Amino acid sequence: MPNRFLPRPISLLIFAVIQLLIFQGCSGEDNEETSPETVVEEPEKEEVIGQLSEEDIVLDIEAESVLKNSTIEITLPENANVDSVKAYINEDLLTTLTSPPFVVPFEPMSYEDGDYQLKIEVTQEGGTVTSKIIEVKIDNTGPVLLIQNLEEDQKVCDELVVSPQITDEISEISKVEVFLDDTIIEVFENTSDFDFTINKDGQELGNQFLKFVMQDSAGNVSRDSLNILLSKKVVSLNFPDNFIRMGVDKVHAILSDENGEFLDVVTHSSGVSETLSLCTTEIISEDQELMLTFVEDFQNTILNFYVYGNLSKNVLGGQISFTQRSAGLQTASVDLELPDYEDGFYLRFSTAWSSGIYFNNTLSGFVSKTFTNNELGFDKTFVMNFNRNLGRSYQWAFVENIDEKTSLLSTDFSSTDVIHDFLTVNGTFSSPFLSIYGFESEAHYRSMSGHMIYWNAALSSINGNDYSYADIFDYTLYSIKVDNYGVDGTGRPPESISVPSGNVYFNFSDNRIEFNGTPGYEVGRVRLQNFENENIIVEFIFDGQESGVVVPKLPQGLFSQSVNDTFEMQRLEPVQGAAENYENISDYESYISEILVPSVPFYLVAPKRERIFAQSGLLPIFEFPFHERL
Repeated sequence: MPNRFLPRPISLLIFAVIQLLIFQGCSGEDNEETSPETVVEEPEKEEVIGQLSEEDIVLDIEAESVLKNSTIEITLPENANVDSVKAYINEDLLTTLTSPPFVVPFEPMSYEDGDYQLKIEVTQEGGTVTSKIIEVKIDNTGPVLLIQNLEEDQKVCDELVVSPQITDEISEISKVEVFLDDTIIEVFENTSDFDFTINKDGQELGNQFLKFVMQDSAGNVSRDSLNILLSKKVVSLNFPDNFIRMGVDKVHAILSDENGEFLDVVTHSSGVSETLSLCTTEIISEDQELMLTFVEDFQNTILNFYVYGNLSKNVLGGQISFTQRSAGLQTASVDLELPDYEDGFYLRFSTAWSSGIYFNNTLSGFVSKTFTNNELGFDKTFVMNFNRNLGRSYQWAFVENIDEKTSLLSTDFSSTDVIHDFLTVNGTFSSPFLSIYGFESEAHYRSMSGHMIYWNAALSSINGNDYSYADIFDYTLYSIKVDNYGVDGTGRPPESISVPSGNVYFNFSDNRIEFNGTPGYEVGRVRLQNFENENIIVEFIFDGQESGVVVPKLPQGLFSQSVNDTFEMQRLEPVQGAAENYENISDYESYISEILVPSVPFYLVAPKRERIFAQSGLLPIFEFPFHERL
């Protein structure tokens, strides 16, 4: 019950307070239904990571990658409690970092190319250490070039397949550009095969720079170059296996112009089959006159020069293919007693690689036991035995392993299977020289590898110029010389010969040979020799209807100075000159194309050859490229 005794102002105040409280209570109920109370959560406190694992250390480079940048960036978890970060290349400390960003300065150029270990060492508070190691590479240099079949200043005839080896120890080869001077000729990308062909077509002959620009996958670029001589082939020379004795002899081929000026030279010394080309940087027409010199060089001591003049590209036909031949290697001495020997008998054995004669009561000499081509060698030794002044006295022996014997008895010789005949010589009263050779097989015949089966410096006119030889070989070759005339041929010697009346004249002065041959004789031949050094012989072969040839100049550095001086100071003297007539050969060009170019014994093309010499006292002549002399 209200207190009626309260003063009126106080009553009003109490009433107002009560009304206000009622209003607030109603407002709170409405709020609960229309606007739920907003709860504000306090942020959680971050948890500190314990010891890091290797996977927590993230780098901006991959394992096995090439370090090319100047920095290495390391990323660690944000809440890692890191005390320090150290970076190493192998054992080399690069830097120590104590706070982010963890960026390691690095200079790849300070290191050599190779494989390295990159080590990141993270130390956390408390001393725990976590490491990450990856293999990396440093590559600051570009690819390296090696060309085994091309040398500095090498001539390139017509075309050459170049097989360069381009390598990089660290990175892959990404691109190679090849230039000839400033003209790009090949581009290779992402390959390991860099073979290409240098072709002179469209290119200027002479000096050219072959340039290589090479790039690896790391972006390194390297350059290399070499000078080459783009040339035009004149003639190629095909050498078969075992053409020479390795380490003992070699064959040089020198190309000269008609005036003897040097153009090119090649040397065969490998003993294995190969083709060598003689080239020139000059433009040579098909009919332009040339000279070609072959030099058989025996240990830089014995030098036989064969100079072919009056040649041309048209005559040579592009190539010369040397045929198989054989040379002796291992030798054995022969020293035989002949207890049944009769005075006046002539005993001898001889091939290109064996020799023996009866002297002072023994048959002494040597034989070759092994050969560069054993199929063209000899297992047996043929011994002739006869009295030059006694008709039908000829005997022969064909002895196996003669070096193992100590004597030969009369029973070792045979007088059966012997041809006895006579030689009539017309036009002279001089006694003729006669030698006969027998060949064991067709292969021996085609390589001019025979046995001497008869030799007589002067047949006896008293006995009607009689001679004898063993008829045991399918292939035979004879050589007859009398006065200034000679005739060589296959098969049985002719019954008669007639010495022609032709004359040959030659002279040598001012390094030029003047020659006046005989009509119908296709080939001219002149020999020069240095009498101070008799091991130097120069044989000139040329067109017998021409007036002569010049002495070619030698290339520098090929021979000793004494040999160069012999040519340059004209220390050569004329020894012998001859004109040659080949049966079935019409002119000098045919001689070159049918005999020299296929490199065959003359008698395979011309069964008979006649020679008229400028003088008597005839010297035997080597049948190049074979080792026999006639």
